[in-house]
Amino acid sequence: MKPEWTARAYRALRAIERYIAGENTPEVAWNVINRIVETVDLLESNPYLGRQAERRGRRELVVGLYVILYSVHRSGVKVVAVTHGAQRKQ
Repeated sequence: MKPEWTARAYRALRAIERYIAGENTPEVAWNVINRIVETVDLLESNPYLGRQAERRGRRELVVGLYVILYSVHRSGVKVVAVTHGAQRKQ
């Protein structure tokens, strides 16, 4: 089952795309977002790919400068947040 994105995580992904596009080009933004999404898609077959997060029950996966926070359930993987690595952890 494909990883499920929460509304919060999806909004964060869109905000990252807008920020990068404003600082660079839309193509650069697309490449970063595509890399994040492709990495998250790997969680479908490898749900424990990321490391254990500080918050119990959550895992995190680092993609470039970004940290993807997710949880693993019997029904699949749920992406909870996407943050810049310099931001405080959720």
